[in-house]
Amino acid sequence: MKKIYLIFVISILLQLNIFPQQGWISQNSGTNQDLWAFYFLDQNNGWVAGRNGIVVKTTNGGLNWITVNSGTSAWFHSIYFLDQNIGWIVGPDYTVTNASGRIISTTNGGIEWTLDTTYMPFFDPYFFPV
Repeated sequence: MKKIYLIFVISILLQLNIFPQQGWISQNSGTNQDLWAFYFLDQNNGWVAGRNGIVVKTTNGGLNWITVNSGTSAWFHSIYFLDQNIGWIVGPDYTVTNASGRIISTTNGGIEWTLDTTYMPFFDPYFFPV
């Protein structure tokens, strides 16, 4: 009976039409730097970061981007925000002799950033909700 049910479900799934999205829409970030990390809280508020400490922010779903001064030349690889104000961006800094890590944090939505240095570069930390 289980085999008949499984065959029935598979045959139904194979007959469904899958409609993918029609494609990506190019966004003008206002920078020519490589962008590797992104985080969107909702459909309007998001941050993107990448090479040489570049951080850009949008509050209108990507229609306009504001370049934010991160205070470092790190190559950012990961972004995480708890809400519209509190967030972190991390990555290695290859401009020093021994690659170290950079963590920038904000409590005001990315207007100002606090810079911390680590002995090891971070690439993709994960924050557990409490």
